[in-house]
Amino acid sequence: MLKELRVTLIASAVTLIGMLLVTVLALCGRSALAQDNPRAMLVGTWEGSGANGPARLQFLDDSGKWRYSFTVDRFSGEAEGGITSFSPPTLELDGVFTQHTVAGRVGMGVKFTLNVIGDQMTGTGKAAAGNPAQISLTRQK
Repeated sequence: MLKELRVTLIASAVTLIGMLLVTVLALCGRSALAQDNPRAMLVGTWEGSGANGPARLQFLDDSGKWRYSFTVDRFSGEAEGGITSFSPPTLELDGVFTQHTVAGRVGMGVKFTLNVIGDQMTGTGKAAAGNPAQISLTRQK
């Protein structure tokens, strides 16, 4: 009889632990997954301003690939690259110009250091030959 009681208590404890584990995963599983891949929160289109003109930054998927386009006065261009570092809220991007109105800029490096807070992204971008430009973007829904 004592042996049966012990087996029943062990089975009840295992069941209770299992139910607690399922409950904890249900309550915080989504945020735990988001922490495993913080880049997933960047996916989509971010629009706003950069260096006194319109700018757009697109994260194509959670692999970290991005595409940036801008227009400043009579200059415009596009760059693409990857995420070099993302430890929320700080994001660092590294890439090259793929199109630019200034002939010698295609293939030139460009770096961004941004802070991401919710649907807002602010910071600086800098081409290998140029001054840092302030960037302020909002996630598009």
